[in-house]
Amino acid sequence: MKSRPSITKESGIYCIKNKVNGKVYIGSAINLQKRRNEHYRRLNAGIHANRRLQHSWNKYGEAAFVFSIIELVNDVSCLVEREQFWIDSLEAVRSGYNISPRAGSQLGMKHTAEARAKISAWGFNMPAETRAKISAAGKGRPWTPAMREKRTGWKHTDEAKAKMSAAIKAHNATHERSPESIARFCEARRNRPPMTEETKAKMRASHANRQPISPETRAKRSETLLRFYAAKNGVPYEVYVLQPRRDHHRRLAA
Repeated sequence: MKSRPSITKESGIYCIKNKVNGKVYIGSAINLQKRRNEHYRRLNAGIHANRRLQHSWNKYGEAAFVFSIIELVNDVSCLVEREQFWIDSLEAVRSGYNISPRAGSQLGMKHTAEARAKISAWGFNMPAETRAKISAAGKGRPWTPAMREKRTGWKHTDEAKAKMSAAIKAHNATHERSPESIARFCEARRNRPPMTEETKAKMRASHANRQPISPETRAKRSETLLRFYAAKNGVPYEVYVLQPRRDHHRRLAA
């Protein structure tokens, strides 16, 4: 991934300009840096929602485009108004990449259940070519000290944890890996390069400073695993837990 100059995280109006033909795309964002990165990620992956901009990006390449801030807007309630002003002033629809003549904001927008289902289905059945583009765009992405500091100590809310848990349980209850998937996984494990001495040293240091797991945590983990296998085998947990211990972590005979 190419290194791009840092820009402000303030709210405002931005422009994506094609330096070859002079065409522009005008948009607004609460966080300009985040919006720029999202545009570039989607364009490089070939999945941008704006077909005009995506087609031109594919033709000219990233080097032909420049992202610039044309106005900072402190009051986010004025973003759409100012975005409309610049769309009209620069004729971004008639001779640019904007598709809609009216500025709009996705602030507070929520997808319908039907739309979420379509997005989810597309994600699980994403074309191999698109997956390859996303993978190529993400490789080599630097993990800076600032990014690491931002992530350190960050925790999900209880509500988010509950949603993720429910989604994973629903997926595991119905999902079975195909023989092809299992074969690819095994092949990747067999051909995995050996760990470097530096990586081994880091792992040893990490484990040496790790706090011991409490008996309560061990019990919770054990119960969670047993409940998972009980569901996989279609046996009530209360019955499954009484099976001989050697039978706990495998599929029982029908």
